[in-house]
Amino acid sequence: MGTPPLPTPPKRLSVRAIYLLLLVVAATTHAASATGPDTLEALITRSETRCRQLAGKLQGCRAAGQDIALPDADLAVAQLFCRYSRYDAGQEKLRPAALRSMRYVDRLLTEQLARADRVLARKARYPRVPQYPAQGITWHNSGFWSGRRPVFLTGANWDAAEAQHDPGILHRLGFTLTDGMFRGSVRRDGSFDDDPFRMGDGRYLGLMDRAGFAVDCLTDASPPDWLVRETPGLAQRGYGNGFGYVFEHPQARGFQDRLLGHLAPVYADHPSVFAVDLANEPAFQGPSDLMLANWRAWLRRKYGTPQRLSRAWGIPMGSFDEVRRYPSQPEVMNGQWGRAAVDFGKPGVRGMHYDWCAFNNQRISAYFRSLSDRIHAGASRLATHVKMMLGLYFTGSTESRGWKMGLSYHTFGLDPEALARSLSLLGGDVDLVDLSEVPRPNRRFGSSPYVMGWLDASLAADFLKSLAPNKPYYDSELHLIEDSKPEVDPANSEAHLRAALWLSHLHGMSGNLLWYWSRDAQGAPMGTDWFAG
Repeated sequence: MGTPPLPTPPKRLSVRAIYLLLLVVAATTHAASATGPDTLEALITRSETRCRQLAGKLQGCRAAGQDIALPDADLAVAQLFCRYSRYDAGQEKLRPAALRSMRYVDRLLTEQLARADRVLARKARYPRVPQYPAQGITWHNSGFWSGRRPVFLTGANWDAAEAQHDPGILHRLGFTLTDGMFRGSVRRDGSFDDDPFRMGDGRYLGLMDRAGFAVDCLTDASPPDWLVRETPGLAQRGYGNGFGYVFEHPQARGFQDRLLGHLAPVYADHPSVFAVDLANEPAFQGPSDLMLANWRAWLRRKYGTPQRLSRAWGIPMGSFDEVRRYPSQPEVMNGQWGRAAVDFGKPGVRGMHYDWCAFNNQRISAYFRSLSDRIHAGASRLATHVKMMLGLYFTGSTESRGWKMGLSYHTFGLDPEALARSLSLLGGDVDLVDLSEVPRPNRRFGSSPYVMGWLDASLAADFLKSLAPNKPYYDSELHLIEDSKPEVDPANSEAHLRAALWLSHLHGMSGNLLWYWSRDAQGAPMGTDWFAG
C-alpha cells in the first residue's frame, strides 16, 4: 500500500466566511433537531405510545393486587401534557415550553415503565394510597373529616370545565374538590329566577354528585339589572372588588336576604356542595353617600360630641357633618386598587385614618357575618369562608405586587379576627412561588434571599390558626407557580411544588384549590394571555 498524500494546508478563512459557515452549521443542526428523535412532534407521538404501554402494565400490577393510584397519577400527568403539547405544537410562542414539558414526560415515563416492570417481577411494590369519600365532609378539630378519618381536600380553580369533560382524570390526579358557582336572581314580580340554575349550575352539580366530588361554590348575589336601574343610589362603580353596588343599601340587603334564603337549600340538596366562598379577593373602600353617612353615625356613637372628636383627632371640628371623606379616598373611585396617598404629617389625618379603618373593618365584618348567617339558616351543613389575600396584612405594603401598594391592606375593611369568629373556615389566598431566578431580599420574603417565598404563606397560616385553632385553614386560591412563566422547567416545578405543599401542611393548611386549571378539553389555554404559562 502506498504512502497517502500529505493533506493540503487549510486556507485562512475570512471573518465573513466563518460567519457563513456557522450559519450553515446552525441551519443543519436545526434541520436535524426538527426531524430527529427529540423534536416536539416525535416526543408527543412516542410518549402517547408509551402512555398506552404503561397503562397496560399498570393493569397487570392491579391484577396482581397492587394499589396503582400513585403511578396512575403520573400517567394522568403524562397524558395531560401530551394533550396540551399537541395544541402547543401549533403555537410558535408555546413550542419551546412544550418541548421542555415533553422531555420531562419522556423521563417520567421511562422511570414509571421501569418501576412497573420491577413490580410485575415482584421486585418492588407500590405504596397504598388511602381512599375516602369527598362528600359528607365535616370540619372540626382543626381539620376536615370523613366520618372519623382526617382527610385532605384539594382541587384547582377553574377546573369545572375539565370536571365536566373528564372527571375521571381529576380523580386519578388525586383531586377531591372542584369549584363552582353559587348564584341566582329575582324577577321584577318577586319570583325567583331558577332557570339558569336548572340549565347550568344544577346540571354541573348533578354530575359532581355522581362523580363523588366536593364542590366549593363562589357566591354571586349581585342585584339584578332591573333593580339597579330602578333604585337611586344603589349603583356605585368601584365600590368593592367585584362589587358595583352599595351593598349596605336597604334594597341590596333585602334582595340578598331573600335570595340567599332561597338558594341555600337549593344548593344544599346536592351532596357535592361542600362550601360557599362569600367573596373572591374582597376589598372595600366605597365611597358612597350612604357609607359616609354611616361613618358619621359611627363617629357620633363613639365620641358623642364634636368636641371629643376634635380632641381625639387634634383638629377643630364644629360638627360631625364636616366629615365628608376619608384620608385615602381618591378624587374618582374607578376600582378598589387605586387609593390616594395619605399624609400622616398633616394635623388630624392619623386619627381620622385610624377611625376610618376601624369603621370599615366593622362594617365589612358585619356584612360577611350576615351572609354566612343567612346561608346557615337555610343550610347549616354548608361551610362558609372568604378568600382573603393575606400576604400584605403581615409583611407590609411597600413592595410592588403587580401594582404599587402605598397603604396596608387594612384599608380594605377585612378583619381576619372577626371573620375567623363568624365563618366556618379560615379562608385564604396566598402564594408560595419559586424565587430561584430572582433571589433578592425584600419585605415579602424575608431579609435574606431564599429560593421560595415562604414568609407570606407561613405567617398567614400561623396567624389564622392562632385565631380559631379548632377551624381548618383552607386556601381556596393557592399560588405555587407564577401564571405566565412558560420558560419554567417542569422538573424544577415538581421539586418546588413538593416543598411548597409540605411547608403549607406543616403550617396547618387542611385543604386547597390550586391556582389554576389552565386548559380546555382541546388543550388550548383558557383566559387571557397572562395565563399562557
